Amino acid sequence: MKTFWCVFDMFVYGGLIYCLIELLYRGRTHPSMYAVGGLCFLLVGYCVNRFLPWELGLVWQAIIGGVVITLIELPAGFILNIWLKLGVWDYSSLRFNFMGQISAEYFLKWVVVAAFAILLMDFLLWQRKGEQRPQYTWFKWEKKNLAVASA
Repeated sequence: MKTFWCVFDMFVYGGLIYCLIELLYRGRTHPSMYAVGGLCFLLVGYCVNRFLPWELGLVWQAIIGGVVITLIELPAGFILNIWLKLGVWDYSSLRFNFMGQISAEYFLKWVVVAAFAILLMDFLLWQRKGEQRPQYTWFKWEKKNLAVASA
């Protein structure tokens, strides 16, 4: 049950944080972005962060997280912007875009967002689930698993 509430919190935090980012960045958001942001945070922060080895490092996890967010953004854009014609976003004016739904520029921004999601998720898992406190080696850009380091 503890895992359910932790996952639920991650979805809620992700949705709220993403809507806040949109409000600060472009001055508006759409209710659908709460669900998309929550899903992205959950998949990046929990799934990517949990299944990739600690030795992979934060930068690589963030890049993979950026790919995951972009892969979520593509079908979400097709559904919200093309099929439902809600016009939530349009990247068609940016270079290296695909059908106005994803772009290389935003991929790089999603990498940064993914890094913050991973850091926040580590903190939440430590605080909520009692997992070991993460410790980062910033110069090597990799997480150190304290259980392995102390053995």
